[in-house]
Order: sequence, then C-alpha cells, then structure tokens
Amino acid sequence: MAMDYFHFMSRLHDQIREEPAERKLKEIIYQSYRYRADRPELTAFYKRAVQFPPPFLETRMHGEIARMEQRSSALYEAVFREGIQDGSIAARDTKDLLASFYCLLDGISMQMFFYDTETFLRRLDSIWFIFWEGIKRPEPLRGNLF
Repeated sequence: MAMDYFHFMSRLHDQIREEPAERKLKEIIYQSYRYRADRPELTAFYKRAVQFPPPFLETRMHGEIARMEQRSSALYEAVFREGIQDGSIAARDTKDLLASFYCLLDGISMQMFFYDTETFLRRLDSIWFIFWEGIKRPEPLRGNLF
C-alpha cells in the first residue's frame, strides 16, 4: 500500500517536473485527492490501519509509514525549496511548510468522506486558495500609498 502511493507520487512528480512550484503543489493536492477517491477500499483500509493497527503489525506498519513519509517529504520539500528559490514562495523553513502541507493533505483525506463530490471539490478549491495565499511570496507594494 505504501509503495503503491509512493510510486503514484513519483509518477506525478515526473509529470509535473517542468511546472512552476505553485502548479506542482496544486497538482499534488488535487491528484492525491483523486488517488484516494479512486481507491476507496485502500483509503479506508489505510485510515483504519493507521489509527488502529493490529498489535502484531504495529511496529512494522509504523516503519513502513515512516519510510513512505520520508520519500514523500523529499519530493515535497524539493518543491518548496524550488518555490523559495524562484521567489514564488515566501522564505520560510521547509520543515514548517512541510508540516502545514501534511495537515492540508490529511485534512482533505478526512473531508472527502463528509461531502458529495461537487461540494467537496468547491471546498477543495477554497482550501487550496487559502493555503497558497498563506505561503506565497507577497507582491511588492507599488506606487504611492498616500
């Protein structure tokens, strides 16, 4: 399960390699949702297994999840560094950006179960907009303020 998701993320990363950081992050958000929506049984199993792992598999599962997160984090942090370097993302610690990105992904994976697809996608557009507004580099002020 972890390897399937990582392979999905690797393919996605290859597909969006030439896109600007904003587009990459947005595609990761939307395609991650699509991945989960297209695999409801796998998604439900993952949530259940993470929250209530069988005791005899708990250590192994935590190790697999940690390895998956390390691999995904490397991809996400590379996008954040790229955005900071090209000036599209405000200069912030990539660990902080990563933590907020994971909260966004995790929140989306829960929210998708509460709403019909149309409502959820409208919410997802709003969620993405607010997230991007929070991490993008502010536009410089122009002209006279007075």
